[in-house]
Amino acid sequence: GSETISGGLLLDVGCHLLDRIDLLCGPLTDVHGTATNAASPAQAVEDTVVMTARLQRSGALFSAVWAFAGAEGLDELKFIGTAGSITMAGMGPAGPIKVQLRSPDADANPAQKSASEELIQFQPPPSPYFPLVEAVSAQLAQWRSTSQSSNRAEAYAQWLQVEQAAENQGGGPPAPSVSSAVRTAEVLDAALAAYYGGRGDAFWTRERSWPGVKTTASKP
Repeated sequence: GSETISGGLLLDVGCHLLDRIDLLCGPLTDVHGTATNAASPAQAVEDTVVMTARLQRSGALFSAVWAFAGAEGLDELKFIGTAGSITMAGMGPAGPIKVQLRSPDADANPAQKSASEELIQFQPPPSPYFPLVEAVSAQLAQWRSTSQSSNRAEAYAQWLQVEQAAENQGGGPPAPSVSSAVRTAEVLDAALAAYYGGRGDAFWTRERSWPGVKTTASKP
């Protein structure tokens, strides 16, 4: 039941795409999301999410679709720029990575749009997400051992601000980090806020009030 879960597969596996974006491109801002339960009548949580955002550092736009109820099992992350594109898996750890460079003469000769293409093969690590869990656990342990405040929530918030400030100055801990994990959680909450009528309270206890459930129930 909803009293034991806080979201659909986006929180379970879709979050890894956002971790990857944060690692490669930095934080996301101006996050907007639309979610629905398209084909999962046995559950109240969402199974399809469309999200848009902006990369904080470059201002570039980001868009994503998670269609867990869809028939096509496509897992793809694509970066498109003026010089070419890079395509890789979005959530899974496996390769390959495809790099396409745009031809300098592409505007004059559309047939020569792609100047070169490289396929990068690699062996995925045996436990691709263990480094993230290990890093976050180690940093939390460090925070607990060095905190001087009796208010644990206040001490953690202060420590997180210090870490984020160091990252912004280029001297912080390499990703993954506690702050990158927190950013991903905040992006997920923003993307799903409309479906659950906000996620700042114990929303899992008020399933009947979820706007997303009401919208799904009204479908013909």
